[in-house]
Amino acid sequence: MTDEELVKRCLGGDTGAFTLLVHRYKGPVYNLAAKMVQNPTDAEDVAQETFLQVYRALPGYRREARFATWIYRIAANRALDCLRRRQSPVRQTVPLDRGDGEAGPGLLSRLPCRDPSPEEQVVRSESQARLRQALAALPDHYRIVLVLYHFQGLSYRDIGEILDLPVRTVETRLYRAKHNLKEFLLEAEGGGAEHALSGSRSAVASVPQ
Repeated sequence: MTDEELVKRCLGGDTGAFTLLVHRYKGPVYNLAAKMVQNPTDAEDVAQETFLQVYRALPGYRREARFATWIYRIAANRALDCLRRRQSPVRQTVPLDRGDGEAGPGLLSRLPCRDPSPEEQVVRSESQARLRQALAALPDHYRIVLVLYHFQGLSYRDIGEILDLPVRTVETRLYRAKHNLKEFLLEAEGGGAEHALSGSRSAVASVPQ
Protein backbone atom coordinates (compact mmCIF):
# COMPACT_ATOMS: atom_id res chain seq x y z
CA MET A 1 0.00 0.00 0.00
CA THR A 2 1.41 3.40 -0.98
CA ASP A 3 1.95 6.31 1.40
CA GLU A 4 -0.80 8.24 -0.36
CA GLU A 5 -3.29 5.42 0.16
CA LEU A 6 -2.40 5.21 3.85
CA VAL A 7 -2.75 8.99 4.20
CA LYS A 8 -6.17 8.84 2.60
CA ARG A 9 -7.23 6.12 5.04
CA CYS A 10 -5.86 8.16 7.94
CA LEU A 11 -7.93 11.15 6.89
CA GLY A 12 -10.94 8.86 6.73
CA GLY A 13 -10.48 7.98 10.41
CA ASP A 14 -8.44 4.79 10.12
CA THR A 15 -5.98 5.01 13.03
CA GLY A 16 -4.41 1.73 11.99
CA ALA A 17 -3.23 3.36 8.79
CA PHE A 18 -1.30 5.93 10.80
CA THR A 19 0.36 3.15 12.77
CA LEU A 20 1.48 1.62 9.46
CA LEU A 21 3.00 4.95 8.41
CA VAL A 22 4.86 5.13 11.73
CA HIS A 23 6.20 1.60 11.20
CA ARG A 24 7.33 2.56 7.71
CA TYR A 25 9.19 5.71 8.75
CA LYS A 26 10.23 5.21 12.37
CA GLY A 27 13.65 3.83 11.40
CA PRO A 28 14.59 6.54 8.87
CA VAL A 29 13.27 9.32 11.12
CA TYR A 30 15.18 8.07 14.16
CA ASN A 31 18.38 7.57 12.15
CA LEU A 32 18.18 11.11 10.80
CA ALA A 33 17.63 12.47 14.30
CA ALA A 34 20.43 10.38 15.81
CA LYS A 35 22.98 11.56 13.26
CA MET A 36 21.94 15.17 13.77
CA VAL A 37 21.65 15.44 17.56
CA GLN A 38 24.24 12.78 18.50
CA ASN A 39 22.29 11.72 21.58
CA PRO A 40 19.93 8.70 21.81
CA THR A 41 17.52 10.36 24.25
CA ASP A 42 17.27 13.55 22.22
CA ALA A 43 16.90 11.48 19.04
CA GLU A 44 13.94 9.64 20.57
CA ASP A 45 12.41 13.00 21.52
CA VAL A 46 12.89 14.32 17.99
CA ALA A 47 11.27 11.21 16.52
CA GLN A 48 8.29 11.52 18.87
CA GLU A 49 7.92 15.23 18.13
CA THR A 50 8.04 14.44 14.41
CA PHE A 51 5.27 11.87 14.49
CA LEU A 52 3.16 13.99 16.80
CA GLN A 53 3.43 16.92 14.38
CA VAL A 54 2.68 14.63 11.43
CA TYR A 55 -0.46 13.38 13.17
CA ARG A 56 -1.65 16.90 13.93
CA ALA A 57 -0.76 18.34 10.52
CA LEU A 58 -2.02 15.46 8.38
CA PRO A 59 -5.40 17.11 7.62
CA GLY A 60 -3.49 20.00 6.06
CA TYR A 61 -1.23 17.80 3.93
CA ARG A 62 -1.90 18.95 0.35
CA ARG A 63 0.26 16.38 -1.47
CA GLU A 64 2.23 19.12 -3.22
CA ALA A 65 5.29 17.14 -2.09
CA ARG A 66 5.56 13.39 -1.67
CA PHE A 67 4.73 12.18 1.82
CA ALA A 68 8.32 10.96 2.29
CA THR A 69 9.65 14.44 1.50
CA TRP A 70 7.08 16.01 3.82
CA ILE A 71 7.91 13.83 6.82
CA TYR A 72 11.66 14.25 6.31
CA ARG A 73 11.18 18.02 6.26
CA ILE A 74 9.37 17.85 9.61
CA ALA A 75 12.03 15.55 11.08
CA ALA A 76 14.87 17.78 9.87
CA ASN A 77 13.22 20.88 11.37
CA ARG A 78 12.63 19.14 14.69
CA ALA A 79 16.27 18.00 14.80
CA LEU A 80 17.49 21.54 14.09
CA ASP A 81 15.12 22.86 16.78
CA CYS A 82 16.65 20.39 19.23
CA LEU A 83 20.14 21.69 18.43
CA ARG A 84 18.97 25.28 18.91
CA ARG A 85 17.44 24.43 22.29
CA ARG A 86 20.80 23.07 23.39
CA GLN A 87 22.33 26.45 22.68
CA SER A 88 19.64 28.23 24.69
CA PRO A 89 20.38 28.91 28.39
CA VAL A 90 16.90 27.70 29.33
CA ARG A 91 15.52 24.50 27.93
CA GLN A 92 11.78 24.01 28.23
CA THR A 93 10.42 20.50 28.27
CA VAL A 94 6.96 19.92 26.87
CA PRO A 95 5.30 16.58 27.66
CA LEU A 96 4.64 14.80 24.38
CA ASP A 97 2.55 11.90 25.58
CA ARG A 98 -0.56 13.66 26.82
CA GLY A 99 -4.26 13.19 26.32
CA ASP A 100 -5.08 16.72 25.17
CA GLY A 101 -7.65 15.67 22.60
CA GLU A 102 -5.66 17.29 19.83
CA ALA A 103 -3.57 14.27 18.95
CA GLY A 104 -5.61 11.65 20.74
CA PRO A 105 -5.09 10.47 24.33
CA GLY A 106 -1.77 8.81 24.91
CA LEU A 107 -0.92 8.71 21.21
CA LEU A 108 2.82 8.43 21.67
CA SER A 109 2.52 5.64 24.20
CA ARG A 110 0.94 3.58 21.42
CA LEU A 111 3.71 4.22 18.88
CA PRO A 112 5.66 1.04 18.13
CA CYS A 113 9.03 0.69 19.80
CA ARG A 114 12.06 1.20 17.59
CA ASP A 115 14.13 -1.90 16.90
CA PRO A 116 17.90 -1.41 16.77
CA SER A 117 19.23 -1.34 13.22
CA PRO A 118 22.42 -3.07 12.08
CA GLU A 119 24.02 0.36 11.75
CA GLU A 120 23.30 1.12 15.41
CA GLN A 121 24.96 -2.16 16.41
CA VAL A 122 28.12 -1.20 14.53
CA VAL A 123 28.19 2.43 15.71
CA ARG A 124 30.32 1.56 18.75
CA SER A 125 33.32 0.69 16.61
CA GLU A 126 36.28 3.02 16.60
CA SER A 127 35.76 4.31 13.08
CA GLN A 128 32.09 5.03 13.71
CA ALA A 129 32.97 6.88 16.90
CA ARG A 130 35.33 9.12 14.95
CA LEU A 131 32.69 9.67 12.32
CA ARG A 132 30.17 10.75 14.96
CA GLN A 133 32.69 13.20 16.37
CA ALA A 134 33.33 14.57 12.90
CA LEU A 135 29.61 14.99 12.21
CA ALA A 136 29.12 16.74 15.52
CA ALA A 137 31.88 19.20 14.62
CA LEU A 138 30.13 20.31 11.43
CA PRO A 139 27.89 23.42 11.36
CA ASP A 140 24.22 22.41 11.47
CA HIS A 141 23.45 23.48 7.90
CA TYR A 142 26.28 21.31 6.57
CA ARG A 143 25.51 18.37 8.83
CA ILE A 144 21.85 18.13 7.80
CA VAL A 145 22.74 18.00 4.09
CA LEU A 146 25.41 15.35 4.70
CA VAL A 147 23.06 13.23 6.83
CA LEU A 148 20.22 13.40 4.32
CA TYR A 149 22.49 12.47 1.43
CA HIS A 150 24.83 9.86 2.90
CA PHE A 151 22.75 8.24 5.62
CA GLN A 152 19.19 8.68 4.33
CA GLY A 153 20.11 8.05 0.70
CA LEU A 154 18.24 11.08 -0.65
CA SER A 155 18.90 12.78 -3.95
CA TYR A 156 19.94 16.43 -4.36
CA ARG A 157 16.43 17.21 -5.53
CA ASP A 158 14.81 15.52 -2.52
CA ILE A 159 17.13 17.37 -0.15
CA GLY A 160 16.38 20.66 -1.88
CA GLU A 161 12.64 20.07 -1.42
CA ILE A 162 13.08 19.11 2.22
CA LEU A 163 15.25 22.11 3.12
CA ASP A 164 13.66 24.52 0.62
CA LEU A 165 16.99 25.08 -1.13
CA PRO A 166 18.03 25.23 -4.79
CA VAL A 167 19.75 22.05 -5.98
CA ARG A 168 22.90 24.05 -6.65
CA THR A 169 23.00 25.18 -3.02
CA VAL A 170 22.57 21.58 -1.89
CA GLU A 171 25.53 20.55 -4.06
CA THR A 172 27.68 23.37 -2.69
CA ARG A 173 26.85 22.64 0.94
CA LEU A 174 27.44 18.92 0.46
CA TYR A 175 30.82 19.58 -1.13
CA ARG A 176 31.87 21.88 1.70
CA ALA A 177 30.51 19.51 4.33
CA LYS A 178 32.51 16.60 2.92
CA HIS A 179 35.61 18.78 2.66
CA ASN A 180 35.31 19.85 6.30
CA LEU A 181 34.59 16.28 7.36
CA LYS A 182 37.65 15.01 5.50
CA GLU A 183 39.84 17.62 7.18
CA PHE A 184 38.60 16.48 10.59
CA LEU A 185 39.08 12.80 9.77
CA LEU A 186 42.62 13.34 8.50
CA GLU A 187 43.46 14.47 12.01
CA ALA A 188 41.97 11.31 13.48
CA GLU A 189 44.08 8.19 13.74
CA GLY A 190 43.87 5.94 10.68
CA GLY A 191 41.01 7.78 8.95
CA GLY A 192 38.75 4.79 9.48
CA ALA A 193 35.68 6.96 9.78
CA GLU A 194 36.26 8.37 6.31
CA HIS A 195 36.04 4.84 4.96
CA ALA A 196 32.86 4.26 6.96
CA LEU A 197 31.26 7.32 5.40
CA SER A 198 32.23 6.28 1.87
CA GLY A 199 30.31 3.03 2.31
CA SER A 200 27.26 4.51 3.98
CA ARG A 201 25.71 5.90 0.79
CA SER A 202 25.24 2.47 -0.76
CA ALA A 203 24.07 0.95 2.51
CA VAL A 204 20.91 3.01 2.81
CA ALA A 205 17.71 2.78 0.83
CA SER A 206 16.29 5.54 -1.30
CA VAL A 207 13.23 7.47 -0.19
CA PRO A 208 10.18 5.16 -0.41
CA GLN A 209 8.05 5.91 -3.42
